[in-house]
Amino acid sequence: MVDYFVRAFGLFRMLDTYHALDRAGITPDSKKTYALVDVQAALEQYSGSRVILKCSRHGVLHEAWYVWFVKGSLQSGEFVPARDSFKGDHTSCPSQVRYLPKRRKGY
Repeated sequence: MVDYFVRAFGLFRMLDTYHALDRAGITPDSKKTYALVDVQAALEQYSGSRVILKCSRHGVLHEAWYVWFVKGSLQSGEFVPARDSFKGDHTSCPSQVRYLPKRRKGY
């Protein structure tokens, strides 16, 4: 179990969604919307793999799923970016998405 969390945390640190979007000029804003294709392209260029975006019912971006294949075991295997379509590769986002700033509790 520890190996799983160590590997997951390493991947989490490697795939910095906020940084990738910021580099593409896509920043959290409560008033702006962004084209879904632009958000997805920025993340796919950054990660080198397919990215599936998930949104709330109101078109607010809240998840980015990076798709990788594993050659070998999870602990020591090689992660290979998935670039092609596969079952389940659809987004729940509209063509224009909102990327809201995070709010701190109490504010």
